[in-house]
Amino acid sequence: QLLRKAGWARDPQRSLVALVDPPRCGLDSVTTKFLVKMDCDYLVYIACGDGLSRNMRDLEAGYDLVRLCFADHFPFTHFLEKIAIFKRHQSPALSM
Repeated sequence: QLLRKAGWARDPQRSLVALVDPPRCGLDSVTTKFLVKMDCDYLVYIACGDGLSRNMRDLEAGYDLVRLCFADHFPFTHFLEKIAIFKRHQSPALSM
């Protein structure tokens, strides 16, 4: 449902979605560069620490943040899960 709200293609079998759930420190630079080079339509990033904020700069080289949600899986603590949905930049040639 989150992907649909973020504009997921009507034919999900033709969309490639990468899902990452890294440790609190986030993804390393090799992984973020790999994800930017991958030809995924969407990237779903689940974060429990501040790794998302560190990785966003690198990921914005290939993706736009289209939705950010929060989930409280650990009530009565200060921990919140962040779910970020990124959509691949469209190439200028394809957007005409």
